[in-house]
Amino acid sequence: QKFPMNIQIKHAAGNIKSQFCDCDETDIPTKKRIIFLCDQLSLCCSLGDNGRRYSAEVMQTAIELMLRSRNCYKALLNILALPWVRTVKSYFGKLGRPESLEKCREVISNIFSKFIGIQKYCAITADEIHIKPSLQFQKDKVIGFAADVDTPCVAKTVLAVMINPSMGAPAFVARLLPVFSLKQEFLSDQINMVMKITHEVGGYVFLIMTDNLSVNQKMFKVYHKENQSTAIFSIKHPIDNPVFDTLFTFYDMPHCFKSIPNNWVTEPPQTFQFVEPITQIVYQAKFKDPVRIYNDESNSFIKKTKLSYA
Repeated sequence: QKFPMNIQIKHAAGNIKSQFCDCDETDIPTKKRIIFLCDQLSLCCSLGDNGRRYSAEVMQTAIELMLRSRNCYKALLNILALPWVRTVKSYFGKLGRPESLEKCREVISNIFSKFIGIQKYCAITADEIHIKPSLQFQKDKVIGFAADVDTPCVAKTVLAVMINPSMGAPAFVARLLPVFSLKQEFLSDQINMVMKITHEVGGYVFLIMTDNLSVNQKMFKVYHKENQSTAIFSIKHPIDNPVFDTLFTFYDMPHCFKSIPNNWVTEPPQTFQFVEPITQIVYQAKFKDPVRIYNDESNSFIKKTKLSYA
């Protein structure tokens, strides 16, 4: 009674959503956008964050956004009505048993059946998400065990394998796997499996992209060794297909940029060496120098830099 406008907006959003869900003439991307906007209107009109109930579609969108960038997801929380990071992580914590390969094939096949032309050319990305180890009892099964080891171990991370189609087609999660300690062999098997299924249903993988975690580095080294490649960024495609005979192996740029300051602090020398391209003079960037400048200025009234402790 105190908020009649909120009730009217939620009712109108619900009507629009149901009309677009039942309409066969609207294309899939437009329908997905309208449904998401209607859900956002309904959630924004809910009284407080505790009163929100997120649909499966909103949770799936939230998971995909968080997999792409956790910092960006935190920024979007100030704009959109999305579940908190803790809520999304707890959702990952419920993943105990991975879906079967038949289910993975069904998901990939259904999505690729809607793509046309160059949209079927795609990249595969893989990333790990840390979760709180836990076991849960659902129906008649205990879930929460890792899929990468034979002995029962509680999963500590979730391996997400995503497919990124070309020409703006939406990326999607192809497989989520609870993992205890990710190894190169397990990672390679899962990516090869998703890549093989993608080719079988009519897609063409031309790129694998990961961060520069040590296990990912090992996987790329094995790829290059097994395929006898002398190229830096590409190998002979391990799966026969009529379109691509080359598979590119890249580290994604956001993680590479993030690794520069991380390695500057965490590596024992805390020193970067780089060559000036014109003069070929070798320079050194030592982390102790900005630390010294900060310490010198911390007790000074006049500061010449904007360095903070962070």
